[in-house]
Amino acid sequence: MRNRNTIEYLGIWEQLYNRDFKPTEFEGFRLQAGLNAFTLSPAV
Repeated sequence: MRNRNTIEYLGIWEQLYNRDFKPTEFEGFRLQAGLNAFTLSPAV
């Protein structure tokens, strides 16, 4: 999950459906998305 469009989609989905979503924390992920060194992995 390193494609910038995928990260943007996940951010929008979380804003709509997750009451505990923290947009300020997500901003850091969003800014790094698309860089070669960035990989977002799902947490359990």
